[in-house]
Amino acid sequence: MDLHRAETDAYNAAPGTGAGADLGIEVPVNASAPLIPQGELDRLGAGLHRALAGFVDDPERALTDADILLEDTVAQLTEALSARRKDLRDGWQEQGADTERQRVLLLDYRDLVERLLGV
Repeated sequence: MDLHRAETDAYNAAPGTGAGADLGIEVPVNASAPLIPQGELDRLGAGLHRALAGFVDDPERALTDADILLEDTVAQLTEALSARRKDLRDGWQEQGADTERQRVLLLDYRDLVERLLGV
């Protein structure tokens, strides 16, 4: 097997499936999970649908509802991202974290940043 190819495959593997998982290194299960729980995604989506559907009858109310919905969404994302960052930071700041564990955590950082950037 081509060593460069193996490294690239491990680097690009989905969290929990790459080299870290093969070596028995604990990879956060939620690394690529939705940041907002499904029930909240459904609630936020329904709120957006109501705001859009209500525009014709009451444009100001629809815009107010959409603004509140955006504020709620941003707050939930901020809370979820803060919790995820804490998990990642705790993983590499713990005493005795080896280089392989740090590499896996770096890949998790990369995954999260790329998801936020839409890459």
